[in-house]
Amino acid sequence: MSHAGDTSDSVLFRSRKHPGDQGRAAVFGGRLVKPLGASMTPVMLGALTYMLTGRDPIGFLYFGFPVALALAAAWTVFQLLRRVAEVEIRGEAVRIRSVWEVASNRSTEWASVLDVGLDDGELTVTLGHDSRRLRTADFANPAALNRGLAQAAERFTGRVQERLS
Repeated sequence: MSHAGDTSDSVLFRSRKHPGDQGRAAVFGGRLVKPLGASMTPVMLGALTYMLTGRDPIGFLYFGFPVALALAAAWTVFQLLRRVAEVEIRGEAVRIRSVWEVASNRSTEWASVLDVGLDDGELTVTLGHDSRRLRTADFANPAALNRGLAQAAERFTGRVQERLS
């Protein structure tokens, strides 16, 4: 979905994964459920095995639950940092914010777009020494997003070539 940004010359693309007005705790809690269930499955199966063999499962649960919770929390934060929620384009520069950054109301720096490539439904955007992958299926208008990023890359290339001439 494309929205006008704060300034007249910027365009904001919001991902379908955008958290909206939800805060970091709500987003984190909502996305923690599946990883916690997946990481708790071996703990619960281990406790069941202990019980069926006549051993006390409390020690297994006492150590297994915190490990499972830590793994699920780390995986959730990693996924929230990796998933792009917003792409704002202004001239040759772009600002890409993850779901975690949007939910935390954290701003990111503007960076020049060096290159844009489309491969298997993902846009690869090169920003200096960094590269970000955007899933086109996450955006309502991926063609406009691709076009906007390509134009930003062309503007940057034109400016660099002009300075070299």
